[in-house]
Amino acid sequence: MTAAIRDISERKKSEDHLAKAAVELKRSNIELQQFAYVASHDLQEPLRMVASYTELMARRYQDAWTPTRRIHGLCRRRLPSHAGLDPGFAGILA
Repeated sequence: MTAAIRDISERKKSEDHLAKAAVELKRSNIELQQFAYVASHDLQEPLRMVASYTELMARRYQDAWTPTRRIHGLCRRRLPSHAGLDPGFAGILA
């Protein structure tokens, strides 16, 4: 009868290290998701303000002549791009 003994202590140590790294990675990902949520919210507010003021300017100067007429045109082109930002932020967090 022949018996074989194999030392698996290094393998066991590697598996333990890998398990600890996986737990740390999961914790880190949760923190990153929370940070991304807060950061996107903080970035949306100034963009909402810009969109509001742009809309206000567009309404106020819609009947004015040059050079404010040009401002009105710029405002009208900018409004749709501001409105499209919210889904973009939501997509980042998905």
